Amino acid sequence: MPSTLTLDDVFARARELLQDTDAERYPDTRLLGAANMGLTQMARIRPDMTTLVATSLFLPSDVGHAKPLPIDWTFFGSLVEFVVGWCQAADDEFAVDQRAAALLGRFTAQLTQGG
Repeated sequence: MPSTLTLDDVFARARELLQDTDAERYPDTRLLGAANMGLTQMARIRPDMTTLVATSLFLPSDVGHAKPLPIDWTFFGSLVEFVVGWCQAADDEFAVDQRAAALLGRFTAQLTQGG
């Protein structure tokens, strides 16, 4: 069942974790790409999510318009962690790369093992 949480909720939580609440370092387009990639990975890892996700990827025009997420609320944290990990994976700092890898690994574990 889709969530009442929105793409903007994902962005807000991701920005807190990225310490970018002013949206200076990670523009909406970067977060949008990461969110769509996360949804695509959810569908790849969890075939039961394919129909919901495949018909609901976000467009740039969806940012700021409270479009609901096409996933159950229980996967909200997983998607946020994917967005944060994906954004940090592009950074050059070694310590950030380790955190990004951990977040992306936890994303997969949460989808496959439920925890």
